[in-house]
Amino acid sequence: QFVGYDQHDSQELAIYLLDALHEDTNRVRKKPYVEKPEQAEDETDDVASEKAWNVHLRREDSRILESCMGQIKSRLQCPVAGCGRVSTTFDPSMYLSVPIPGSTDRVVKVTFVPLLPMKGESGSGQKQKGAPAAAELSIKLCKNSTVSTLRARVVELARECYGFDAAELREEDVQFADIFQQKVWTYYAEDYAIDGIKDSDVTYAYQLYPLGKVNEEHSAYQEKQDKERKDEVDRGGENSASTNVAAS
Repeated sequence: QFVGYDQHDSQELAIYLLDALHEDTNRVRKKPYVEKPEQAEDETDDVASEKAWNVHLRREDSRILESCMGQIKSRLQCPVAGCGRVSTTFDPSMYLSVPIPGSTDRVVKVTFVPLLPMKGESGSGQKQKGAPAAAELSIKLCKNSTVSTLRARVVELARECYGFDAAELREEDVQFADIFQQKVWTYYAEDYAIDGIKDSDVTYAYQLYPLGKVNEEHSAYQEKQDKERKDEVDRGGENSASTNVAAS
């Protein structure tokens, strides 16, 4: 399998060697049929683990097993509503793959654009010298994170950068967009995986007009429109009544 000069995964080689040594030194020559035991509701992990290990030793028993094998607890629960079936087993394992620290992380560069001028501006609206209108942020996140997680981190850093409090900058008031040739190419949804954002993409986070104020102003506008329509109907009714009286 590993003859020649082709590249191979070192883990595959280690697994192959351990499995081969285990089989060659296995003290059990005739393997009986056994069923994998499940943990009972009244059993502790220690008791269930020992029972599963003794069952495994009926088929596998070698020096490799004694030195290199352990157990992994596996718990499965039926997702069907009303079922509630839970299966807990202790499975033998000779190797465990773990990620290299930092290999699952990535850095996303985001330009945050505030809606209002920064605090400390003069009354004439002139920015203070050296005060940036936008902030370049570099955020380190897990590759499996979504835009929702990225937005929470951007809001946290933007509050520190601009001195905003929680009421002045809310997560719901920040929208992410991909900018291409100085135009909005696409808007990112909350469940969009950041792994889909390329290093060459230009990502902007815009602070929008507060959603709470939008709802308040919309409600006030609707009330005003309803009142004007009601007043117009009332005036129409009065004019109609006056015309009838004059005709009589």
